[in-house]
Amino acid sequence: MNDNPRSAEDDNDPIVAEVHAARQKLLEQCGGIEGYLRHVRELDAQRHARARDLAEQREAEEAQASTSVATRMPGKRVKRIRYIQTAKLIVAVDTEMVIPPSDPSEPCLEPETVALLRDIRQHAEAGDIPWLQSRGKVYQLIEATS
Repeated sequence: MNDNPRSAEDDNDPIVAEVHAARQKLLEQCGGIEGYLRHVRELDAQRHARARDLAEQREAEEAQASTSVATRMPGKRVKRIRYIQTAKLIVAVDTEMVIPPSDPSEPCLEPETVALLRDIRQHAEAGDIPWLQSRGKVYQLIEATS
């Protein structure tokens, strides 16, 4: 039995021919149907992980928005770049620091900013570069070759 039911009209249609050529090329690149299915499963897992990250981010932003007005520290606000370093990555993040009127000698971080920096460290340790790139500049260690 023929697994590929194509008619004579299909053989003359350039669009159908192009689709079959693209399919054949994709199967060759993936190492056959099993490789293609593995590739699709990997893409699906990445899509689900990204959707989960976006949902977590949205929840965190909503929680921060609902509490940030009540927990804001009084004082002058200044922008500073904070660097989070792991064994393979450095992430430069723009943060807002507060110079409290009670002790203007050193700017302080608000609790929400500290939580964000902890999240960034966790994602940096996990190597989640796309997530990190949405929060700041990411620098990656590339070891010298001898």
